Amino acid sequence: KESFTAAGVQTKVVVIGEAVDTAHFDPEAHLPLELPLDAKCNAMAAAWGGIRPFRFLSVFKWELRKGWDVLLKAFLAEFDAFDPVELVIKTRPFYSSGDVAGLVGDLAAEHTLRSAGQQPCVRVLTDDLPPHALPRLYRAADAFVLP
Repeated sequence: KESFTAAGVQTKVVVIGEAVDTAHFDPEAHLPLELPLDAKCNAMAAAWGGIRPFRFLSVFKWELRKGWDVLLKAFLAEFDAFDPVELVIKTRPFYSSGDVAGLVGDLAAEHTLRSAGQQPCVRVLTDDLPPHALPRLYRAADAFVLP
């Protein structure tokens, strides 16, 4: 809105947010999507006392302006492998190599002093989900995060 008014747009400027189908995304209408622990998290399950990790979920198009680097750096700074947490990133490549998991691993290696085995669990989902599965993915999370 500010950019339009600063540019001299004389007519009334109204911002309309994106619509959400609240019936489709009603959490009570869906069971959580089954997300078995990946190999790393599964290996840590014993250290966590067998509990399911607290699951953070972020869903966005894979491009730098979405702040995936900020999200990952914050997660790596806050948690380590012994914290029962998992970050699940549901994304799709957008004019990139398509190796999103590799990019996440590279950034993790660059911005933490911990070895790969000491880093918290981060899972990247790039496969297409049918429309009915997305609400179930949200339901499988304990918290939604977006930088």
